Parts: sequence; structure tokens; C-alpha cells
Amino acid sequence: MKTCTKCKESKELSEFAKDCKIKSGLKSRCKACQTIDRREYRERNREKINADRKAYRETHKEQLKASKDKWVNSNRDKVRAYNNQYVKGKTRTNEDRRKANEYKREYNKRPGVKHKCKARYNLTNSVSLGHTVKPNTCEICGVHDNSLHGHHWSYEEVNWLSVVWCCNDCHVQIHRDINDNK
Repeated sequence: MKTCTKCKESKELSEFAKDCKIKSGLKSRCKACQTIDRREYRERNREKINADRKAYRETHKEQLKASKDKWVNSNRDKVRAYNNQYVKGKTRTNEDRRKANEYKREYNKRPGVKHKCKARYNLTNSVSLGHTVKPNTCEICGVHDNSLHGHHWSYEEVNWLSVVWCCNDCHVQIHRDINDNK
């Protein structure tokens, strides 16, 4: 039996995590109190933790991709099973299809939607035919990305092919800024 220094309760030794730095070989706080402490720390320092994680992902992009690719290649059966399960969960009923079609009809009645669709369609065709060259780097932040978005500043017909090629993060930020200014 050992007493936790935080909750002051006497508990079994299995309720304490191991710590080779301490003489007894066990932490002074029980596992339950440590869980509470970690949760409180994460809540207090959420922004710092997210910033650290983002910085790590940015600096270790190649390593993370290699690790993910290695795991996917060695676990093809798990990936296939997950994908099949995901597709099964996404099967739609006739009622779902009817609602989706109704939503599309209502959406297409909104002003400006037809111009957006036509602009996207013409840009996609222009890229696939080779008339417009899609770069590999974001024009805003300079990140190399093969899945760049073409952001239209205007949906007028004369501007359908004049776009800013940007990564997903920059494209989302552009739209956030636009929505904030409304």
C-alpha cells in the first residue's frame, strides 16, 4: 500500500505508475490523479500544445510521410478493411438522396452559384487541356504541394482563368478573411 501525495488516499501499488528515478520505483501520485493533472494541463495550454504539434509536423513532414507510407504498405489488409467499412457506413438511402438533391436544387437557386460552377468547370478544363499551367508551389506561402486550389477573386466570365494558386491552408484563410470582412 502507498499513499498518493495529491488525493491523500492509500492505494494498491498497481495504482501508481513506475518511475525509475525515485527510490521506491513508483511515482508519488496515483494514476487517477496524474490523469486529472494531464487533462488540466492540456486545457490550460491548448494553444501552446497545438502550436508545438503544428511546428513538429512542419519540420518533420518527410519523416511523418515516410512513417505513414511504411505503415500503410505493411498493413494493407487493415487499410482495405477500414476503407470498406467507411464506404459501408456512407451508403445512402433513397430518402438521403432525395434530401441531397433537394438541397442541391435550393443551393443552385442562390445568386452567383452558376457563375462559380462555370468558373470551376472552365478552369479544370483549361488545366486538363494544357492551356493553363498549374504550378507546384503555393503563390501565397511558397509551400510545395501537388493539390493546389485555384482561388477566384471574381466569378465574372473574363476572370474565370485568372486565379491565385494556393494550398488548402491559404485558401481556407482567404475565405475566413473574406467572411470576416462581411
